[in-house]
Amino acid sequence: MQHQINLLPADLRRNPVAETRGVLLKSLVIAVFVFVLSVSGWLWWMVFAMEKRLAVVQMDLTRIESRAKQVEQMRREIQQKEEEAARLMSIYNERRLWGEVLTNLDAKVPTDVWLTKLKATETGDFVIIGLASSLTSVGILQYNLNQLPDLQWAGLKRAEETTQGNKSLVTFEIVGQLAKRGDD
Repeated sequence: MQHQINLLPADLRRNPVAETRGVLLKSLVIAVFVFVLSVSGWLWWMVFAMEKRLAVVQMDLTRIESRAKQVEQMRREIQQKEEEAARLMSIYNERRLWGEVLTNLDAKVPTDVWLTKLKATETGDFVIIGLASSLTSVGILQYNLNQLPDLQWAGLKRAEETTQGNKSLVTFEIVGQLAKRGDD
């Protein structure tokens, strides 16, 4: 058996416990340094990846906002078209079949009355101007007009006796209101 004896003074001798502690301390410092370096590298990579993802999301958001504006514009246009279509349907449903109105009117005009002018406005007012052989015929015409379902009311505005040639005629003007479509 062999033994080794260290003849160096105590302060110059190697201490295995102190050397082990030094190696462990150095190893710990290196491990911490490697860990911090790894974590900082990982964090840098995450920041870089998030920036790329943020750029992609911002591009998508810009594209979506553009499409949202287009969709909103289309919705406004659709609403305008629907309102216009409803208005046109209302006009179509409220249309007056003038052929029927005039046929009904013709059936109620006495034979000695001649209509010279018939005018109706968009608001439903109407004016009938004509000639009759007597004021009684004008009264009969007014009464017959009030019986028509197409007219709400009719009234004599003026009547004037005139002479044309050797005949005495009555010039008249009847005003009134056309019946609303629902009143027919």
